[in-house]
Amino acid sequence: MSIPDLVLVGSGGAAAEIVGYLDDLRRAGTPVGRVAGFLGPSRESYEQHRNRYGYEANYLGHPDTYDYPSCYAYVVAFAQPGPKLELLKRLLPMGLEFPSIIHPTAMLAGSARLGQGNIVGPHCLIGPACRIGDFNLLTAYSFISHDCELGSFNFLSSSGLSGSACLGDANFLGIRATLLPGVCVGSHNVIQAGMIVDKDLGDRETVFYKFKEKIQIIQPEGH
Repeated sequence: MSIPDLVLVGSGGAAAEIVGYLDDLRRAGTPVGRVAGFLGPSRESYEQHRNRYGYEANYLGHPDTYDYPSCYAYVVAFAQPGPKLELLKRLLPMGLEFPSIIHPTAMLAGSARLGQGNIVGPHCLIGPACRIGDFNLLTAYSFISHDCELGSFNFLSSSGLSGSACLGDANFLGIRATLLPGVCVGSHNVIQAGMIVDKDLGDRETVFYKFKEKIQIIQPEGH
């Protein structure tokens, strides 16, 4: 696998992590091109991110007005499924290249199949016979167990699918949210952090705790 020169769409925290993944791939011996620049809402916001994350490349323009030359490949470097879907409705007909970025510590079964533009973070696990669509972002330690089906444009924040589960498109899974074996979830859902989904869901639903437990703090003696 080799990765050509890249333009990242987005420059926030997700983009900073992806730049780190690219550095790790280079250290692991994967041929990776340079980051040619970043797209974002304004030069001012980019400069703030540049100062915070130490980016070397320049700001290239707004995603809505950039020319998208074919000499570069492109990485959608932000998490929100809805805006990602809307952006790619415009970009996909252009025939651009969208490589998948897979961290060298991720473990992918040989029978798993991934589409284009996926970001797979450190120590992720993708099991046998999984079918994964396009432009999903899996942060560190996410897992997709055997025989799962994952659509496109999903964001998994250190969360996962147990065996034979299925997830549609443009879903947001908070930290450690988990689909139990065989559960099927539709599209455009929000599953809050820590939720264990044990039944099928449709579309555009939100799963959260109705009542939050009170957090108690036990102070050391003498305080």
